[in-house]
Amino acid sequence: MGPASTTAILLFTRTAQEEAAVKAFVPHRTGRHNLRIARRLIRHSIKTARQTNLPLHIVYSSQQRGDSFGERLAGAVEDTLALGYERVLVIGNDCPRINRKLLRRAARQLGEQDWVLGPSKEGGLYLIGINRRCYQREAFISLHWQQADLYHDLCDQLAQKGQQLLSLPVFQDINDDKALQAVLPFLPMAILRMLLEPKTIRQFPSLHRPIRPGWETFSLQRALRAPPTFPVHLS
Repeated sequence: MGPASTTAILLFTRTAQEEAAVKAFVPHRTGRHNLRIARRLIRHSIKTARQTNLPLHIVYSSQQRGDSFGERLAGAVEDTLALGYERVLVIGNDCPRINRKLLRRAARQLGEQDWVLGPSKEGGLYLIGINRRCYQREAFISLHWQQADLYHDLCDQLAQKGQQLLSLPVFQDINDDKALQAVLPFLPMAILRMLLEPKTIRQFPSLHRPIRPGWETFSLQRALRAPPTFPVHLS
């Protein structure tokens, strides 16, 4: 059996209602718009994970146990490992730049490394690849969860233990309207159509100016009705 066949994906997530209650994705809009985007982000994460053909386990907040975030995540990881998998790829719902190719790559690399980490721009992690042989509950729980130095904290911990890690590209997590605005220009049109209604696009001025040097200004409202006229690549 290859590395991917003993690897499962764990989607650790709040419900859409909880996400919409704590995150304002679109400024000056109603809670209904936040809820719609939260639902679509979760659905996209589920769809992307299933495209890998790896086993997928979804743990919503109602199924989580423990007093702290670290305890709840540790419990979900342990429940997944208890099913017989040797490796777990943990993802959330707030990084739409994760795609099938990246997840398959992470699964392969986790067969060669102790850990595979996807660092977020804010200092956290959008992906954690864990090998059973390297997982230690207390050390895992003690990490600086939900803090800006989580990635560096985990890297320091692994260095002290002499464990190997591989880092994936840095991506932006979506926690508010500014983060959503920053990531939208780098998403494929299919995801943009899924996330936003045409009338919502006006809220994001970055989509109406050049994205990178040398690229022409474009109107997303026109692009939503036709194939994009600029290159869109995911790392």
